[in-house]
Amino acid sequence: MTAIDLSDGMLSKAIKKLKNKPNIKFMQMDIQSATFETNTFDTIIASYVFCSVPDPVKELKEISRVCKKEGKIILLEHVRSDNKIVGALMDLLNPLTVGMLGFNINRNTENNVVNSGLHSYLVKYLWFDIFRMLL
Repeated sequence: MTAIDLSDGMLSKAIKKLKNKPNIKFMQMDIQSATFETNTFDTIIASYVFCSVPDPVKELKEISRVCKKEGKIILLEHVRSDNKIVGALMDLLNPLTVGMLGFNINRNTENNVVNSGLHSYLVKYLWFDIFRMLL
């Protein structure tokens, strides 16, 4: 198993939390420019990544590149609500979350998945229509 994160602080937390798991290789890396060979991984799991990356479509294409053709990509994300009122509120609050926390709360990740070329996927709603798993 390989775990990557751009943030040294987040990577350090993961290493401390999983220190008793010797089969995990931790690497500081930007998914936007991953150094892995094409078709390296059987399964890729990304959780709450595409709310904070500069170019989500580019990063999704990179994930697709390093995943084997028969492999599986699982995304756990929070996205902009499809509800008109909740979505508008998320749009209004987004500049605050970006400024204070560094992530977007109103990204359309499903659209980004399609735009990246990953057309075959299943969506599971986990909490209302904001937290979703894309398989």
